[in-house]
Amino acid sequence: VAGEVAALDEVFEACERDGVRARKVKVDYASHSQQVEIIEAELLAALAPVEPTSGRIPFYSTVVGEFIDTAGVDAAYWYANLRGQVGFEPAIRALIDKGMGCFLEASPHPVLTMAVGDTVEAAEATGRVSVVGSLRRDEGGPERFSLSLAEAHAAGVKVDWEAVFAGTGARRVDLPTYAFQRERFWLTPSAQGGDVVAAGLDRIGHPVLAAAVQVGDRDEWVFTGRFSTEAQPWVRDHVVLGAVIVPGAALVELVLAAARHLGCELLDELVFEAPLILDEGVARHVKVTVGAPGEDGRRELSVHSLAEAGTGPDGARDTVRHARGRLAAEAGPVAPFPAVWPPVAAVESSADALYERLADLGLDYGRLFQGVQTVWRSGSEVYAEVALPEDTAVDGFAVHPALFDAALHASMLDKDAGSAPDLPFSWSGVRLGRPAPARARVRITGAGESAFRVEVADGDGELVVAVDSLAVRPVDPAQLRARGEQNELFQLEWTPVTGTPSQARIAVLGELDAPGERFADLAALEKALEAGAAGPDLVLAAIDGAAGEDPARAAGAVAERTLALAQLWLASEWLGEATLVAVTRNAVAVGAESVDLAQAPAWGLLRSAQAEHPGRFVLVDTDGAAEPDWTALADLDEPQLAVRAGALLAPRLGRAAAGPSGPAWRLGSTEKGSLENLTILPSDGARALGVGEVRIGVRAAGVNFRDVLIALGMYPGEAPLGSEAAGVVLEVGADVTDLKPGDRVFGLVTDAFGPVAVADRRTVAPMPAGLTFAEAAAIPVVYLTAYYGLVDLAGLRVGEKLLVHAAAGGVGMAAIQLAHHFGAEVFATASPAKWDAVRALDVPTERIANSRDLGFRDAFREAT
Repeated sequence: VAGEVAALDEVFEACERDGVRARKVKVDYASHSQQVEIIEAELLAALAPVEPTSGRIPFYSTVVGEFIDTAGVDAAYWYANLRGQVGFEPAIRALIDKGMGCFLEASPHPVLTMAVGDTVEAAEATGRVSVVGSLRRDEGGPERFSLSLAEAHAAGVKVDWEAVFAGTGARRVDLPTYAFQRERFWLTPSAQGGDVVAAGLDRIGHPVLAAAVQVGDRDEWVFTGRFSTEAQPWVRDHVVLGAVIVPGAALVELVLAAARHLGCELLDELVFEAPLILDEGVARHVKVTVGAPGEDGRRELSVHSLAEAGTGPDGARDTVRHARGRLAAEAGPVAPFPAVWPPVAAVESSADALYERLADLGLDYGRLFQGVQTVWRSGSEVYAEVALPEDTAVDGFAVHPALFDAALHASMLDKDAGSAPDLPFSWSGVRLGRPAPARARVRITGAGESAFRVEVADGDGELVVAVDSLAVRPVDPAQLRARGEQNELFQLEWTPVTGTPSQARIAVLGELDAPGERFADLAALEKALEAGAAGPDLVLAAIDGAAGEDPARAAGAVAERTLALAQLWLASEWLGEATLVAVTRNAVAVGAESVDLAQAPAWGLLRSAQAEHPGRFVLVDTDGAAEPDWTALADLDEPQLAVRAGALLAPRLGRAAAGPSGPAWRLGSTEKGSLENLTILPSDGARALGVGEVRIGVRAAGVNFRDVLIALGMYPGEAPLGSEAAGVVLEVGADVTDLKPGDRVFGLVTDAFGPVAVADRRTVAPMPAGLTFAEAAAIPVVYLTAYYGLVDLAGLRVGEKLLVHAAAGGVGMAAIQLAHHFGAEVFATASPAKWDAVRALDVPTERIANSRDLGFRDAFREAT
């Protein structure tokens, strides 16, 4: 930064405040600034006698940013060199485009190598380009120079080694007479972690979780470990529907190890979201993140994994959240384990038959996981003995994952052949006892629909681990693989949830058909409470819309009534401990349903109220077919629910399904009016090409406000989504001779929101060197719009003045740059927060005004 001393002092102080490293350079004058202009005449006169000639070595100028003939390097050139902005980056790009493969900085210390390297990286050069220094500060001798020479040699530069080693006695020698054996002698690295203490971490002493680190000065922790089929070979024996999956019991054991480190006795809840699938040869780093204790002492937690090798798109390291839950500091007592073993009157079943049935279901357990030795049934309870093979190492685990998982197998004793296998979904009330031996006893008791209680004890009947409730869900192969894969696209899914019927007291407002004590409105309920009536746990209120009314007017009326209800509810002195259940009908879409637009505002408004007042509101949308058990809502921690055919559904983010198997599809709408109706539709991208057409493999597409209007049904006609893109030519039609497959192009492309599109050759152009696909895709619409307005409509000419409103927007920024290109003088308006972006386009501050008022009129009239 160059300029006046006072201004530079302000910049320097601002850098120090922001922690930006800066230093002042002592010079006699500030090059490349207005200060140089005072010596222009003197410098031109001094250099006038110099007569430049054409050189033998190509000269790339940082004044003009490209190759020039040195015969033109006269006095005026050297003044421009001192006064103007340094065009270092365009000069380097020009050399890269010319095919230069190595840049050597001849200097006592590298100054420009990093800048050259950044330019090389940004230019996305097709060939190898290297950057080499010569000497370094405090390393100015032959050794440093030889090292730099070696770097140049490794970069492919031809070195005259005879000159380098002249006088040293060095000579060339032949390679060995035998062929290279190509044998590898590197030691295979150990799966064990290094010195975690030296890395500033706490050692955990767990076979998988190696270390823990506290987050800053907060009581939050991250526990880290590593899973792979090599480091934990036992996991290979846990195969579900053809995939090697880390058992849910193993993840629970990891969380319990973290809990034990923090002094927490109870895993209050753990809900699985995605399986941890292990591919051969690819390790996954596991992170158990535990938050600080809340007011009730509970800690929120999550379990993530990160691929050790790049396995995601473009080599990205995909991260998957597998589970979330919470820990509690203290655990209550558990019922004593049966003293008599096996229990009296229990009927024995075949363990071998059990594993044959599980294999038919797709649970191909290996030797280590076939741990059930004997199984008995006594009424609704199931008992089992489980054991590990004698050669299994159990040290470090509170309970070995294979033993823990085997303890759950007896729960599938009655699983029907041909049905989908069950996998653990949510765990509640998990606590540890004494360390588990290699053999244990198990008792399984029903705990509601698709849920059971598990107790594991040692041979003396002492508790090893207890689970108050383990809920399971059926899974199919496609769902399993989809949930294990990384996918950056998500969609809303409505997932069945079950709540336990309770004794919750319910009050019903208005005409809603639901059980409970009825009141005309909220005021009537408050009057009853004031008279001594027992307070309700849930208050059900229907959000009604007027049938047959204009949708817009009806939506406004619903919003007004909902807002009034919410305000009265929050202001009530009698209902602070109760939850308001707002009941709508078809206000949200489940699957392909249509939405009642008049009811929808209630959800939007009350979602905001939920964010501001957690726990005070629950939204329930019904279809009118059947009512749920309203008392079960008290048992569910779900702020939003849908009721369809009497079943409760909760919204979850699920990974979006993959597109069609064919190459030609596009993003479109099944029905206008909502962005939720976006879906994948067939496209014409694979059709035969016509004359003058080009098939493009789309790499990036621009999203414009026009696309939003199309999706919402507010754009005239039936225009498709996506109108600009950048990509690679796949095929050219007849008469297209200036493009070929493999060329990088950008332009106006129909059906751009898809992998393949067909475009008219006249609407695309070769991509400029140095642009990324994303940058190129954002150019056509805004620049062509600005060009049409400035050239075709306005006929802008050199020297004219142009006012650009909303100058910080896409079209506005394009208009400014085009106007400068045409030689016009630009005035601009934008909101003050965006003025820096406008200044960056070389618009002086005195020509920028606020776009939020009309003050620009007088300011610009005065300036012009």
